[in-house]
Amino acid sequence: MALSITAGINEEDYQASGRYKYPLKQLTAPFEITFNYVKADYRSVFAFYGAEHQATSERMERNAQDYISFIEGL
Repeated sequence: MALSITAGINEEDYQASGRYKYPLKQLTAPFEITFNYVKADYRSVFAFYGAEHQATSERMERNAQDYISFIEGL
């Protein structure tokens, strides 16, 4: 079990000192708790940041390759 998230904003906005004050890992904690509760084989979170304003063709292609690597590593 893993989570894949497309975030419209930049990664630095999801930091304790960032715009939203919480890292993505902390925001997804309820999912992780649930996966542990049901004894799912939870692995990790994959995130594509900046999708709303910075989703160039090159970034999308690089993200797709990164996602494939993430899936293969599960």
